[in-house]
Amino acid sequence: MTNPPYDKTSIASIVDYAKGLTGKTLRDFMLSDEIAGLTQNVKNKGDLGNLVERFYFDINPGNSPKPDFPDAGLELKTAAVERYVKPRNGLIFHSKDRLKLSRINYGKVGNEVWDANSLFQKCERILLLMSLYDGELEVIDRLFILNPILWELPDKDLEFIKADWEIIQQKIENGLAHELSGSDTKYLEACTSGKGDMLKQPFSDELAIERSFAFKSSYVTNSFLASIQHVEELEPVLKDGESPKDFEAIITSRVSNYKNQPINGIARSISYELSASKQRLALLSYKMLGIKSGKAEEFVKSGIEIKTVNFGPSGTPVQDTSFPAFSYMDTVNEEWEDSTFKQKIDTKILFMIYETDANGLVYFRTAHFWSMPKADFIEAERVWQETKQRIIEGRANDLPKKGFSEVAHVRNHGATSRLEHQIDTPLNGKLPAMCFWLNSQYVKKQLGHLL
Repeated sequence: MTNPPYDKTSIASIVDYAKGLTGKTLRDFMLSDEIAGLTQNVKNKGDLGNLVERFYFDINPGNSPKPDFPDAGLELKTAAVERYVKPRNGLIFHSKDRLKLSRINYGKVGNEVWDANSLFQKCERILLLMSLYDGELEVIDRLFILNPILWELPDKDLEFIKADWEIIQQKIENGLAHELSGSDTKYLEACTSGKGDMLKQPFSDELAIERSFAFKSSYVTNSFLASIQHVEELEPVLKDGESPKDFEAIITSRVSNYKNQPINGIARSISYELSASKQRLALLSYKMLGIKSGKAEEFVKSGIEIKTVNFGPSGTPVQDTSFPAFSYMDTVNEEWEDSTFKQKIDTKILFMIYETDANGLVYFRTAHFWSMPKADFIEAERVWQETKQRIIEGRANDLPKKGFSEVAHVRNHGATSRLEHQIDTPLNGKLPAMCFWLNSQYVKKQLGHLL
């Protein structure tokens, strides 16, 4: 196409033209010789966003610091979305991956100021197109769903994203670009990108892996996607005048008065009747934090999970720590850096720590924001890679058990063992859905000193 049927200077015209993709695939708009000419056209590989720019909008994808439509001040992005098995808070779709925004130039970011930073010169206004994720399909065959989203940075999120950007910038200025991690920040992160090349950084001789600014998948789901779905309103945790920079200190201070108190006494003091269910400590934790279960805006958008851990009289947690069930089919099509499990452990966890004494009395000890140490990511990756390999080999019914690693293992969650919760595997038919778990002894090693 030499004269695209839209006005590149008009946001309204670009958005209207983008709607033509909804309900169709990119293949529907490509010529046979264009399809044959693709050099990277295998299932889950390739950048769908670049292909959409090239073959649908007739613009040249590249690494320009300007937006994709510079005359309209509009950046084009695509996101792979999945349906929730059970709709959550009114959300039907969630983002599978982070939304990568722009490559981090280690030599440039340190000299920038927030009000004129290169990231938001490029991504201040985004047009987001959503394709339905299917790891078995070539990217050009993924169906575009929902209407395109024209997104601008919400004022209520601005301070969080600014704080995140400044954390990333400060690490680079301190010569620690090689130590950047998703757990450093809340909404915006510095994620690995490209081919994973090792690059020079300006304030250290240590090479740092190539990274891009990205919105976390939890933020994409609960900001971008929430804007077009009928969702329950999220409850802000921070009060007027409280700064996102102090988020963790504010949260831990809210429960400091409950430290070392028995849970029955805590419940009475906040006029809460303790549940008899297995979730009673989790429910009490939310009450202590002053938030409603699953509806705390800053936690939901950042992907920070609140997990309870109860240490028994022996000084070891009475249970392992679980993550959500994963898809066998998706796992075999993932790479470690963008895997769901990696994203989970590369995000902080708020542990609400309890202890049961020899008489069966349960005490709340403390709250602690935890990040997995970098050294342990190597072992977590080993567990994930072994899991993927066994699924590929048709051994999905024999995944790494607790003795495989000191850090993590795989097994089903109680609720996922039921027949109706069995899901597809590549070679083993249907099997119960499985979860990754942190071993109780590993959690003891990480948190036991806080008792």
